[in-house]
Amino acid sequence: MSRIFEALQQANIELAGTAAEPAESPEGLSAFVAALSGDLAALEEAPTFEIPECLEVRLIAWKEPHSLAAERLRGLAARLRYAQQRRALKRILITSAVRGDGKSTISLNLAITLAMQGEKTLLIDGDLHRPSLASILRIDGQRGFANASERSDSVTNCVQRAERLPLWICPAGTAQDQPLTLLQSPHTAEVLKQLQGWFTWIVIDSPPLAPLSDASVWARLCDGFVLIAREAATPKRALLKGIESLEKSKILALLMNDSNPEEEKYYRDYYKQSSGAAVPVTSRL
Repeated sequence: MSRIFEALQQANIELAGTAAEPAESPEGLSAFVAALSGDLAALEEAPTFEIPECLEVRLIAWKEPHSLAAERLRGLAARLRYAQQRRALKRILITSAVRGDGKSTISLNLAITLAMQGEKTLLIDGDLHRPSLASILRIDGQRGFANASERSDSVTNCVQRAERLPLWICPAGTAQDQPLTLLQSPHTAEVLKQLQGWFTWIVIDSPPLAPLSDASVWARLCDGFVLIAREAATPKRALLKGIESLEKSKILALLMNDSNPEEEKYYRDYYKQSSGAAVPVTSRL
């Protein structure tokens, strides 16, 4: 990961309600509080998992916290936090112009980075065509976002909690014949609205912008998005087309995946001189 570009444009997004308004009567308020307390307790009691030692992707944020890539992730987290103080920002979509740009890796690393800073974070596998997060983390992916959206299971039954971190994972869930139809259903928006009342951040790993339309639907459901490109690999035309297809006011950052070896060496040497610690070289996520 070589650099994070400035946000392309600032936006004012109106805050969506985090939960349905409780009834005015004392009985209605009591029922509302009881339901909310039950949901929060269910989240804390969700099945837990340990982040595996050996993974298909590199969890820089977890395994190499002193690398330049991890520092870039912390920089992105700081930018998001600053933006959140200025406007409604909670649901963050991570997408790319084409496949192979590393969006799932960055989604996972960003979610871990936010959680490591003590922020209650949910990571959703929004790629209902080719889900990957359950496989990467070696967790059960049978229950997930699709099940909650189609009302075949409750939201709290579709999440799993990481050990030692305030991080929850919502896998894609049951395979869908028509994922786009499911995403466009009113209940999907209701599920996201419910979830945003429970978490500080919701990070969504979506399919690439091309050739599917899913990412465009996800973009309408989110407060902002980060676009991923791979240096010297992502076709420029595809990247420009992807940017043009998005609502410019919601673009938070354009993130270039694959780090510059010279930048990595400089950071490693600087950190070593500052702390006396040996810093592992990280060439890419």
